[in-house]
Amino acid sequence: MQTQAKRGLVLTGGPTRFGVVPRGLSAPTMFIEVDRLRRILTVEGRWWFQGVYSLEPHPNGTLVVYRVYDIASTARWLVPLLLLQYRLSGTLDRSSVQSQVHTFVGWIGRRLGCGARLAAAAEHPGS
Repeated sequence: MQTQAKRGLVLTGGPTRFGVVPRGLSAPTMFIEVDRLRRILTVEGRWWFQGVYSLEPHPNGTLVVYRVYDIASTARWLVPLLLLQYRLSGTLDRSSVQSQVHTFVGWIGRRLGCGARLAAAAEHPGS
């Protein structure tokens, strides 16, 4: 199965594990896994990170939690340098990550026909 995702991206595979293939490439550079039972969406990118979206009960509906893990098995010493590069270029600062998560949560809300808002981590016990 191939599905056009964002402009220039194609999703392959499914229904629980998808490859993300950028325009001009023939192989996936990222993978997305969907675990409906555990209500988790995992995005594994390149060789060093894994982003995990989980859906948790909340008094106002559903809380979408995003966590990023360092999964590098080799050259672990490069990860802090990559993070520094992203921060210096402005692609990995708090506001850009919040904006990406807010866009994702808004998309979910529109697809479900309900409201969605981005709340500070401090509003949630255990964050």
